[in-house]
Amino acid sequence: MARILLALMCLSGWSYSTCLQYHYVADQKTWTEAQTYCRQTYADLATIGNKEQNDQLLDTITSAGQSSEVWMGLYSTIDWRWSDGFSGVGANYSNWRSDQPDFNAAHDLCVAVRNVWSDELCSSKRHVVCYNGSQLDPNVFFVNSSETWPVAQKYCRENYVDLVTVTNIKVVKKIYSETGGSQVWIGLHRPPNFFWSDGSNFTFSNWDFVHNNLNSMKVICAVTSSTMWGKWKFLSCEEKLPFVCYSMPHAYRLQLKITSGNSALDLNDPAVKKDLLKKLEERLKSKEERKVTLKWRNQQDGKVFKKLHTVVDSNGPEDCNGDYV
Repeated sequence: MARILLALMCLSGWSYSTCLQYHYVADQKTWTEAQTYCRQTYADLATIGNKEQNDQLLDTITSAGQSSEVWMGLYSTIDWRWSDGFSGVGANYSNWRSDQPDFNAAHDLCVAVRNVWSDELCSSKRHVVCYNGSQLDPNVFFVNSSETWPVAQKYCRENYVDLVTVTNIKVVKKIYSETGGSQVWIGLHRPPNFFWSDGSNFTFSNWDFVHNNLNSMKVICAVTSSTMWGKWKFLSCEEKLPFVCYSMPHAYRLQLKITSGNSALDLNDPAVKKDLLKKLEERLKSKEERKVTLKWRNQQDGKVFKKLHTVVDSNGPEDCNGDYV
């Protein structure tokens, strides 16, 4: 094993690239216009998959001397739904407070009512209003117990029809009459619907704790800035702002052929592969200040290494672009 690691440490001429490169564009465009530009000129609007990439994007806009908000590739679709699935006449009825819905810190996805509606964190505890009968003229039932929205939904479905659906002013008056003005959950809610422009999975977030006024918008788009310390919030996609694109840098390949004096050593052993990767990453890191993360790419038989007589051949560790290093 020592002989193999020594051979790896003696490798020279390493060349590699990070997963993404960000490009600040000063032109003022709507989110859709920025998306089109990035797709034509680079790869797409900036996607952020982890803290390191978020810091990298922040460095990009800071280095450009940009302090105002910039578009990135994240957007959310607004799709309010009733818990019971109602979509008939009156399903679009609303009675929002003047400053609502505000999607505070990109977390408020459920709706509570006092006299008027507000979007709230679904894990908050509120009293509950269930219903029996029809949505247009329901019998409403006040539950004098504070519950989260999911628990309230479960309770109403088990004991009534569902959380109340509000389709007209008559239902609003019934709710007020039953609750005496207490703030209560109703059946209106929505999925978060966070999407990246390039179709990447949404796995990392860095929300700013600010109001994101939705008004009647059906789609909202994300911005960040150096004055927000790289935190994110949503604006109308029709605003014109500078933006950040990303590109996929060219990656080089290196095939490893390793000779071992120990014929019993199994290079496909998880512990051995882990140790090899660690040494490779250390070698790459010595050439560049930023951290490098690698992973092995399996061949068709599910193994990384294939034995060729006395020579072990590897396709090499795979970088995050899918190429070999």
